[in-house]
Amino acid sequence: MNETLKFSNRVEFRAWLVEHCATSSGVWLLFGKAGGPKTITANGAVQSNPSSDCP
Repeated sequence: MNETLKFSNRVEFRAWLVEHCATSSGVWLLFGKAGGPKTITANGAVQSNPSSDCP
């Protein structure tokens, strides 16, 4: 995957996970620093686990 995706909150990231959980081989996450671009937090990423929604 060479595509850059931007998730500014947990809801956006979870929606992507639910849609791609069965087909994606993985994802790298970058977390912004305070005062930088708004990104999902590490805690928000962990809480977005779609295991119950993934076929």
